[in-house]
Amino acid sequence: MYRRKGKAEKVEHEQRLGKHEERLKRQEEKHGKAKEGTKGKAALAGRIERGKKRVAELREKIKGMGEKKGPSVYQEKKQARIERLKKARDKAKDDAQAHWDKSEAILSHIPMGQPILVGHHSEKRHRRDLDKADNHMRGMSEALKKEKQLESAIDAAEKNKSISSDDPEAVPALQKKLQKMEADRDRNTQINKMVRKQDKDGLKNMGLSDKTIESLFTPMYGRIGIPAYVNQNLSGNIARVKKRIEELSNRESAPIFEKDNGHGVTAKEDREDNRIKIYFPGKPSPEIIKELKSSGFHWSPGNQAWQRQTSNQAKYHADRIMKKAFETKETSWNT
Repeated sequence: MYRRKGKAEKVEHEQRLGKHEERLKRQEEKHGKAKEGTKGKAALAGRIERGKKRVAELREKIKGMGEKKGPSVYQEKKQARIERLKKARDKAKDDAQAHWDKSEAILSHIPMGQPILVGHHSEKRHRRDLDKADNHMRGMSEALKKEKQLESAIDAAEKNKSISSDDPEAVPALQKKLQKMEADRDRNTQINKMVRKQDKDGLKNMGLSDKTIESLFTPMYGRIGIPAYVNQNLSGNIARVKKRIEELSNRESAPIFEKDNGHGVTAKEDREDNRIKIYFPGKPSPEIIKELKSSGFHWSPGNQAWQRQTSNQAKYHADRIMKKAFETKETSWNT
């Protein structure tokens, strides 16, 4: 999916480049025919130089423009999940209202404060109606609770800025994050050097406000400057991000994980979905299902497989569960 505005702008720049190249060509031809040492030839040389510079700038601009693509498959999946949560939230809201309406309808024919007439022919119906109304009120309470939970899940999904391994652009995003953290650590180190030298002018030149500078020279637990734990935490996070970049970068070059336990149970790495998937010929035993769930696998009806996000741990647990299924000689399946 492309944006027409970006495409039209690129075409306009290409047309402009063509005109500049034609003009430059004519100027070079005139320059070749002009007599040496004349003012006209010198003026043409200046125009040609400026023309070449403009042509180079337009070429670079066109090269960097490209056509802007729409959302990636990962972003589409993320948005689809948010839409599903919103749909479930709206359903829970409607269910709560339906339970309330039904409870009100049941109680509408019972006068306010009317006691149960024990022994009267209406006693059984009165008790039954009160039980029904109570059940609907409980259902409304559960639906409202579910609506609140789904609202929180929607809010978290929309605000989530973490870098998922499912995202094909995860490595560039992590590299950008790494550069920022390293720059922050270097900046903190430089600030502490200036604090030790009492160089307030240098701190101002770094863009720090007077209030911030004053706080840096205010002792905290007997020390001035940025606390040591700030850079220590940054160093720990930098090491973690570097390790994650290395794992994601090596994943593509590593062989695809694929196992078969000989009893019809297979496991395979799906790199497009970034999942390790275990396929059973039928429904596994309760013992194996318990192992799958405790190891982070969940059932995917769409893929007809037990799956979890790809990682070394996922591969280890998949291999272990398949061996256990073989050792328990699980060959009869509930289909």
